[in-house]
This record gives sequence, C-alpha cells and structure tokens, in this order.
Amino acid sequence: NGVWLDREARAADQGESPLDMRFTPDGTVESGFYLSSPKVTDSLALMAARIPLGLQLLRPAKIGAAMSKLTPGFRAAALSAAFLIVDYASRELLDIDPDEIEILEPRVQILPDGRFMPVLQLADQLVNGSGLCNRLSQLGASGQPIIVEVMKVLISTPAVPVVAELLEDRHRSECLQGCYKCLHRYGNQAYHGLLDWRLGLDAIKLLLDDSYDAGLRGDFSAASLEDWRDNAWRLASEGAS
Repeated sequence: NGVWLDREARAADQGESPLDMRFTPDGTVESGFYLSSPKVTDSLALMAARIPLGLQLLRPAKIGAAMSKLTPGFRAAALSAAFLIVDYASRELLDIDPDEIEILEPRVQILPDGRFMPVLQLADQLVNGSGLCNRLSQLGASGQPIIVEVMKVLISTPAVPVVAELLEDRHRSECLQGCYKCLHRYGNQAYHGLLDWRLGLDAIKLLLDDSYDAGLRGDFSAASLEDWRDNAWRLASEGAS
C-alpha cells in the first residue's frame, strides 16, 4: 500500500486488526534508513584544527562504511561543550532562553586531504533563523568571532564567576558529571546521561588549542583535570569492590 512498516512493530502487533491484515507486503525490504525533514535556518559549526596524537576522538571506519564515527566519550564531550557555550552566551551576551539555540548532533567532516574531523553544530531554533548563530559568528572586540571569545572566557584563568561556580570544591565533590547547578536543565533532559562539565571544558580547550592532550603527558593543570586522578582512583576502587 506504499507504506513502510517496521519489522519489530509488525511482529509485536497482535491486536484485533494487526498490521499484517491491513497491509500487503510487496517483498521489498530496506534497512538502515532515516526519516528526515528539511529545516531552513541559520547554523554555526565548530571544528578542531587537528586531533592531537594519542587522543581517540573517532572510531575507525568499518570496511564498507562511509566514514568514521565519534567515540561515545568524545560525543559526550562535544555535546557538553556545546551546552556550556550556549548556556554562557545566552545568559551573559544574548539575554535569551538557551533553548532558542538548538544543539545538533555532532558529526564527522571529511576534509579535502582525506582526514576525518569532528564538528560541533549549533542552529537557531526558529525556522528561517532568528539571527542568534549569525550574531555569535560575527567579530567581537578582540577581532575574533564572538563564539571564540566565549570559549576563551570559559577556560580563562582566573575563571569568570559562571565558571568559578563549576570549579568550587563543593560543586566538584558533589557533581561528578552534571547536575542542575551546572549543565542540566529542563530543556536538555534527553542528554542528561551524557553531559559532563569536565569533558565539556576539555573539548572547548581542544577546539582552541590543537596541542591540548587532556593530561596524556601528565599535565593535570587544566581546571577540568585538577581532580582527575582522585576521581579515577575513587571510581576504580568502587568498581573493584
């Protein structure tokens, strides 16, 4: 009847008028497809210049696959970074509800030289755009895009008040990944299990500094890494007990 049916839904439908009775299969089977619809609006993309040696941000592409995919850890980092950026920009610069800027799924870009690079994506929530992403892409007082200025503020030393709240000993001890005092809010509930403010700061630092290795060489001076060894030891001990 020109209708695509999910196999699992068909098998599970055992009602009085099951799907098998209402539709006649024509023998065509498809797998691995997506449903999508176009949305015309302004968007903004952020891409790292390179991936430092030793960091695994992408999973190797499988034979026959079109491209690599983000590792689960860096996907969480990329989403966390995007929410940190939007939360700060919406509060301190734009005076808007953070939900007016949509956080899109991070993707992988193929560069002309064949390299795969991760990309963070933001978009105006409103169809046809509301000018917010366009504003963040404009040059600020420093001569750099405003969104770059925002990222630099978020990892600056000494930290601005908003970030200083994240780094307080009380928050560090109570919040291992995310909470309603930092990254969690009603509008991003679907991502609560992924969001991690430490990973988010790491991803922002990596976007700004392509030599940042997130402590691989033993440098834990970054604000996001100061308590990494203590947390790693605690989690390892809990897992072994």
